[in-house]
Amino acid sequence: MPEEKLQPQQGRRSGYDSYTGIWGNPYYEQEFAEITNRVFGYMVFRKGLALVERMARDGWVHSTPYDGKPYDETWKLVPDEWDHEHCWVCQYSIGDGDGDGCWVNRENQFLCDACYGHYIHDSGPGADQALSGQDA
Repeated sequence: MPEEKLQPQQGRRSGYDSYTGIWGNPYYEQEFAEITNRVFGYMVFRKGLALVERMARDGWVHSTPYDGKPYDETWKLVPDEWDHEHCWVCQYSIGDGDGDGCWVNRENQFLCDACYGHYIHDSGPGADQALSGQDA
């Protein structure tokens, strides 16, 4: 399949270049099996607002993408703080700095182009449920 159909908005192709050991590996197959909504839309990842804890817990400052809902004073809203996501299957870091293209469903589960191509678009287990190129 031509790459243009997989990347209608022309972000940088995301995912690992070497698939050796990924496809057919029980770990990755299980990660894919946990995706219940297999209708994905394409997007180019961009930085966004994040809620960041004001005080560290367990030595870490936790953060989460801001979803527009009210939050309490233990959090602060920080622009451009949410700068990457991870592919649900292979954990590839999908980032804004490189303009990575990716696929996302309504549950906010992200797939890199490589995993989308294998598991959804090609003859993977979710191929019959794919709806590429439309908003998820």
